[in-house]
Amino acid sequence: MFAVIRNRLREFKYFGCPGLRGKINYFGTRVYFPKRCHLIERVLEDVVFEVDLVNLIVKFTPPGGVFFDVGSNIGLISIAVLASRNNANVYSFEPSENSYPFLQKSHAESAYKSQWKIEQAAVGDRNGEIEFRVHAPELGAFDSVHATQRAGGSKIVTVPIMTLDSYWSGLGEPKVSCIKIDVEGFEINVLAGSIKLIQNSRPAIFLEWNTPNLKAANVSVGRLLDFCQSNHYLLLAFPDLLSVKTLDEMVFRMKFTENFLLFPKQI
Repeated sequence: MFAVIRNRLREFKYFGCPGLRGKINYFGTRVYFPKRCHLIERVLEDVVFEVDLVNLIVKFTPPGGVFFDVGSNIGLISIAVLASRNNANVYSFEPSENSYPFLQKSHAESAYKSQWKIEQAAVGDRNGEIEFRVHAPELGAFDSVHATQRAGGSKIVTVPIMTLDSYWSGLGEPKVSCIKIDVEGFEINVLAGSIKLIQNSRPAIFLEWNTPNLKAANVSVGRLLDFCQSNHYLLLAFPDLLSVKTLDEMVFRMKFTENFLLFPKQI
């Protein structure tokens, strides 16, 4: 009973209380968010959003290392990495009009501005513009290029799109330690636009890979295995880091997780 009351009070504080709602202290940074944001509901429940993922990203990002957060939403993972790894350089990409204004406001008040760059753009396999589907603000994590139908109705807007290769080249081609990709079925496009970066930096890559998103994108389950084989990467199911080598293993693992790690082989 006490836990229920505590959770109700916390929800009122962050979602209903005038002067306090719409912002939360997270890893020492004030994070802004839309009303009823389901990501913040997870923070209130779990304390750290995607803690297993954050711990591994920190492990693979050395002090002063470079982390690309593709599909950063309101920046929870970016902020956790910045706070947990000294002098990390974090680049966050978020195209959604639902999420980017909150990411921008959190960034503006952050102590990490010299290490943290944010971009209001989609990431994919080309540079230019692309149609993008946005949902209700609290469901911004489901905004996507493809109509996944995971969050109800959406409207179509046009957003800028870039490849990681072109962006990375503009930075002077630094060694990238780790990439996180959460783009609702557009993951293979992000990888296709990152080949030069991947071949040169050999980063650890975390991404989502689930059936509804792949169906909406008309992407076969085995495309990720093909990518790993062509680019000399191991494929591991997250969080237990179980090896995935065949299509049957991939289909089986996807019954239990949608999160995978691509880890470079020694070549």
